Order: sequence, then structure tokens, then C-alpha cells
Amino acid sequence: MKSVPRILAKILDALRGARRVCVVGHVRPDGDCVGSQLALALALEGQGKTVTCWNEDPVPGKYRFLDPDGRIQKPVLGEQFDCVVATDAATLDRLGPRVVAAIADRQILINIDHHVSNTRYGDLNWVVPRQPSTGELVHRLLRAARWPITPAIADCLFTAI
Repeated sequence: MKSVPRILAKILDALRGARRVCVVGHVRPDGDCVGSQLALALALEGQGKTVTCWNEDPVPGKYRFLDPDGRIQKPVLGEQFDCVVATDAATLDRLGPRVVAAIADRQILINIDHHVSNTRYGDLNWVVPRQPSTGELVHRLLRAARWPITPAIADCLFTAI
């Protein structure tokens, strides 16, 4: 396997060192947002992490099949996380005010995105505008980590892409 880019190695180190992780996405979520969030959440759960998925807005009806267990919830104040991962959100504001307030108590914020307009608001920023979707970046991350891609994760990534 090719060598892993430095930023990807830092992200994997942060995720491997975290016990409690929150994966967040942008308001008015689309397929890339929902698919990226859930694929990463499922992969992290597979690694024994305690994972929370938050979005201010509900999962659109056409994507609910990806989340039969209702993993994506509205944010709750007072939770603490070792790591928060924002997927497919070009700016911190795009996460929505309730999510931004709820993720304030964290150790590290990872920003994974493909938008050229990304403001690099995270502590670690992996922004690749030449990629057509964040789902492709999540796929690269899972491959680099050598974490299994289950059928449920594959469905999420396919929808994201």
C-alpha cells in the first residue's frame, strides 16, 4: 500500500487515541453528508469507539434507509468528546449553531471535506477540493486504517459518492 499522507496519519492517530467520538455534518444534509457521517461512525464503532452522530436537521426521507437504528440525532449540550469529526462542512457555521455549541467541550476537532471554500476551521484539516465527495475521503481513510468496509459502510459510501 502507498504511504499515507502526513495529515491522514495525524487524523488516524487522533481517532485511534480517542475513546468518545462525535461525528457531525452540515445542516440540510445531503447524501454525501449523511453517507460520510454514517460510514465513519460505523467504522469507528467497529473499532470499539463510543460514537455519537449529530446533525441539527433530520435525515431526509430518501436517506433514512442508511440509518435504520437512528444513529444521527439532534445535538445535546453537556456531552464531552475526545474527538469531534466534521464531515462535508466547508465552515464551522455550516454545522449549525446548536451543533457548534454542543461540540465545544472536546479535545480535538477534525475537519474532513472536499469543498474549495473550506475555511480550515479544525485542529486537523483534511480538505481535498479535487475530490468530488467527502465520501471518497472517508473511503481513503478507512483503507489507510485497514478497517473493514462492511456492507452497511459500503452502502453509506456509495450514497455519499
